[in-house]
Amino acid sequence: MSKILFHPDIPVVEAVRIANSQGGRLVWKDTKPRYSRAMQHNRRALAAIEAQDYEGALGHIRAARAEVEGGAPCAA
Repeated sequence: MSKILFHPDIPVVEAVRIANSQGGRLVWKDTKPRYSRAMQHNRRALAAIEAQDYEGALGHIRAARAEVEGGAPCAA
């Protein structure tokens, strides 16, 4: 997956759409989209814990960590 750098004046939603359509990952100084996706994974992990799906929660926790660190989630 390639890293795609965008000018900060482009709206975030548009930049994410373009990056996804190009098969890349949006990267720029502010990293807001990565943290937004990490928070989505955290919310899903909480929902999985409340449903006592601990394996599912662990997968979301790993994915959130990978988003913050900028890498791909591990499959283990």
